[in-house]
Amino acid sequence: MRRATIIGVANPGGIGGGRGPDPQWYLTLSLLAWRDGTGRIRRDSLRLQMPVDHDALQDWMQRLPTGVPLRIEVAPPEPGEPPSRMTGFIAEADDPELARVAEELCNLPPIADPEFGQFTYDARLKWYAARCRWSSCDVELTIPAEAGGGIREGLAVARALFAAQERWTREVRSRLVAELLPLKNDVWLEEGEAPLTADQFSDRLTLESISVDEGGDFTFWFDDGDIFWRHAVEARGSLEEGITEVTLAG
Repeated sequence: MRRATIIGVANPGGIGGGRGPDPQWYLTLSLLAWRDGTGRIRRDSLRLQMPVDHDALQDWMQRLPTGVPLRIEVAPPEPGEPPSRMTGFIAEADDPELARVAEELCNLPPIADPEFGQFTYDARLKWYAARCRWSSCDVELTIPAEAGGGIREGLAVARALFAAQERWTREVRSRLVAELLPLKNDVWLEEGEAPLTADQFSDRLTLESISVDEGGDFTFWFDDGDIFWRHAVEARGSLEEGITEVTLAG
C-alpha cells in the first residue's frame, strides 16, 4: 500500500476509539491544524481513523499526545481530497509554526454578546459556552465555534428559543412526560417505589444546558433527579419542526 506523511496537532480530547458499523475497532484522531501535501498549514479540522485491535487501542490512545506536532503516516487520499485513514504514527515533529497556529486555535478569544453575556471557547468540544437564565434555571448555553456562519446561526437560534421560553418549556416538558413517564412507571420503578404523577416527574427534572448544533438543531439537557438512575435526559428539536426526539443518554 502506498503511504504518505502529514504533520498535524491533535485537538484536546481529539484522541478516541470505538467500533464502526462493522465489528472492527478504530482509533480516531481529530487534528486541530495540519500541513497538507504542499506544506501549507490548514486551519480546518481533520479526522483520521485507523483500524486497530481492541487490545492495542488503549496503548495507541496513551502514546499519542495532544498539543504537539505529530508526523503521521496516512494512506494517500484521492486527488483534491484530504486524507482520512491513518496507517501509523512516526514521531513528534519539530514545527514551531504549526504549534503556534494550533495554540491560537485552542485559545480563541471570548465573544461578548449583549443578550447572553460572555461566551468562552472550549477547544476540547469546539464550542462557545455562556451561563444564562432560562426561567428560574441557571443554564449553560453552547453554540458552534465555526467562524462566521456557525456562530451567527447559533446565536440566531438561541435568541429565538429564549424569546419564546414559555412556549418551549411547555413543549419540552409535555413531550418528556408523554414519552418518558410511562417508561419510568413501567420499567424503572425501584422496589417499593410508587408510580410518579406527571407533576412529580416533571418537577424532578432540572434543566442544565441548551446546546445549538451546526445546522440549527438544538438539544435541551436535563438532570434526571435520579429518576433513571442518573442518566441524562435530552430533548432534541429545531425551530421549524419543534421537539422531534426525547431520550436518555449516558
